[in-house]
Amino acid sequence: MLEMNTTNYDRMAEYSLILEGAFQVDDSAWEGSPFAWIRQHNPKTVGAIGEQMISEWFKSNGSVVLPRESSTHDRVVDGKRVEMKFSTMWTNGCYRFSQIRDQDYDALVCMGVSPHAMHCWMFPKDVVKEAISNKWILPQHGGASAKETAWFGINPNYPPDWIQPYGGRIT
Repeated sequence: MLEMNTTNYDRMAEYSLILEGAFQVDDSAWEGSPFAWIRQHNPKTVGAIGEQMISEWFKSNGSVVLPRESSTHDRVVDGKRVEMKFSTMWTNGCYRFSQIRDQDYDALVCMGVSPHAMHCWMFPKDVVKEAISNKWILPQHGGASAKETAWFGINPNYPPDWIQPYGGRIT
């Protein structure tokens, strides 16, 4: 049986420092960004921050934003049930929107923030269903047969044709 002692701890602490260098992420692109702080939080908190940001964006554009009516959507915006997804830009230059479910909402809003830009897409529910059917939005868990959740990525510089009519860069 493996003996637990300080020598093992010291050895693993040293190895941890070696690994830290190998897994170091260059975040210099986010220096000076008003959104950099968001990346310090866990995914659940990032999602909550995103819901607040999307709600404020709607309000600042004259929409009426109300709390959700049930757990099947995030807010009611101008009388429509809206599901909200949020992403910070990944190191590959893409946004990734996940945990997309076939629930009771009228539109799916996906907002992404990069160091110095924002993007937003609003998809009617029927477009989301078509995108899942066409495998433009992919199963998230359990391989190709998964049905519970889905995800997709968007490179905002090269969005797929099916996405272009539904949004883009926020100016």
